[in-house]
Amino acid sequence: MLTLSAGKDSYGQHERPTFQIDVVSTAPSACRFDASPRSLRVVVTHGGQLAWNSGACLHDAASRTIQLQRGVPVVVPVTWDRRLTVSGCPTTVMAATGRTYVAAAQSGGVESTGQPFRLR
Repeated sequence: MLTLSAGKDSYGQHERPTFQIDVVSTAPSACRFDASPRSLRVVVTHGGQLAWNSGACLHDAASRTIQLQRGVPVVVPVTWDRRLTVSGCPTTVMAATGRTYVAAAQSGGVESTGQPFRLR
């Protein structure tokens, strides 16, 4: 199970949005989970359009396998530098301010509930 929370409801012009992904196993016994950026990512959208994907265009991303115990959350922090993801890779174009975005955590076929936040 994935749960995502934004650090704040609104971010000022020079603040980087932060997110916390809580990963919780519902399996009856301990299991391994791939928490690398390629596998566990935050996707930010605006109006249904992709603004950012934390797992996009990663080169030489290290793997990060974690051990999960049933019902015990593991916290994975993620920070967005506000650069937009275009054609699969981050660009130098910054996200527009004065808009509400929605962030969700994704891994495999599992996605968290969207968490709205605003860039001022």
